[in-house]
Amino acid sequence: MSLLVAPSTILKALRCNDPTAPTVVAFHYAGGNSRIFAPWQQELPAAMNLLTVQLPGRDERRHEPLPQDLRQLARECAGALQVYPGELLLFGHSMGALLAFETACQLYALGKPVRHLLLSARPAPQLPVRSRRSHLTNDMLIDELRRLGGTPQELLQNPQLLALVLPVLRADYAMLENYHYQPHPAARQLSATLLAGRQDRLVSPFEVTAWRQVLANDTPLRQFDGDHFYLHQQISALCRLCADLLLPQTTDAQEELA
Repeated sequence: MSLLVAPSTILKALRCNDPTAPTVVAFHYAGGNSRIFAPWQQELPAAMNLLTVQLPGRDERRHEPLPQDLRQLARECAGALQVYPGELLLFGHSMGALLAFETACQLYALGKPVRHLLLSARPAPQLPVRSRRSHLTNDMLIDELRRLGGTPQELLQNPQLLALVLPVLRADYAMLENYHYQPHPAARQLSATLLAGRQDRLVSPFEVTAWRQVLANDTPLRQFDGDHFYLHQQISALCRLCADLLLPQTTDAQEELA
């Protein structure tokens, strides 16, 4: 059975042949889009679905206003995911980790707790914002992209593409800067794992492990070789982790993470 997700919705199905199957839902970083997770289709087991979050203002939704309220996005994500009968694993990287966390809390309140939550390369939500970037000029934003890495050189050298990307990035930064954490009763009930790049110079180990003040105290941390954008080099390892957490016939990843 094929499940179609309309392009105008907040979810995009990269692979969804059986809606009752275990499903990975991927949330991208600031300035990103659903195409970031296209390579995961070749790495995840065939028995698993792959959905990505498709935010307004980019790709098929590029004519819609850019989002301003992260919690409103989380409510939309949770409302769309609530109808999926299969078990859900949410993976979020950087900005996407915060959106995945808020979505998981919303789903818990709706009576559909996620199987697992993978929070990657994101400071804990109760920590103050260290740097504000939404006010930067275009040239300063481009310099910031070069400094952070993860952005292809062909994009950085293409004024037409930059004209499309920079407003999206600026809006995402503003949305993060306007976010204020509110404690969730569900947070400590969530099954979660923290993920980080060992060479990440943008997010410190302290900022990542501070999630344990919000989640369960013993929430495990898994580190990968790479910088803040390690996810692009560690696709196979991340997909194996998702499979281990979702598919009963594979090795229990919780034992590996203990």
